Amino acid sequence: MVIVHIKKDGFYREESFGDEGGSEQRKLVADHFWYNRIFAYLRKPCTIDPNVTLGDVFAIVESFPDLMDFFLDYSECDDIEAHHEEAKEGLLIPNKDDEEVTALEVLWEGELGEQYVAFHGIGKKEGEEKPEGYAIEFSPLSELVNLPILLNTSDSPTGSFTLLEVLDAIYYEISFCGSPEEKASKLKELKASVAEISIPKLN
Repeated sequence: MVIVHIKKDGFYREESFGDEGGSEQRKLVADHFWYNRIFAYLRKPCTIDPNVTLGDVFAIVESFPDLMDFFLDYSECDDIEAHHEEAKEGLLIPNKDDEEVTALEVLWEGELGEQYVAFHGIGKKEGEEKPEGYAIEFSPLSELVNLPILLNTSDSPTGSFTLLEVLDAIYYEISFCGSPEEKASKLKELKASVAEISIPKLN
């Protein structure tokens, strides 16, 4: 059995030897004759180490140019490099302790038979015990880049995610509202529309 581990410095394949016992773990690298076959591992189950951030995942994907080209089409991510550059603006900015969103989560959503893999932010509101989900499609990636990514398999039909499911959920969500410029423009329009709504005063 082969599993892909997402670590802070790359994708690692781990192969278990069944009855023989033991396993072997190797890093996948784009310029290696054998261990560059990233597409052979996209449908393998994957795990993600604690404290691996969105920025770490972006940096790993950037090391595989063919993988970047793949997600341009597969995840309808119109300008993957622009999204990465937007994220890099926040790499040196520490997260604030009072931020509502404290982590990012890959999870299954939808009803049985119509489930899909989604990607959103999570955080606890004051006085609440359980974390809540937050939509992030309008959030600047510079504000999300340093957040850790968690895999929530509680509603997974298979009990796990493949590497393809994780990366597709991420790239589909961050580009759902278009390029960084389009996203900022839509958010500005949305805020303007909200500001124009008049709330009648109560007598």
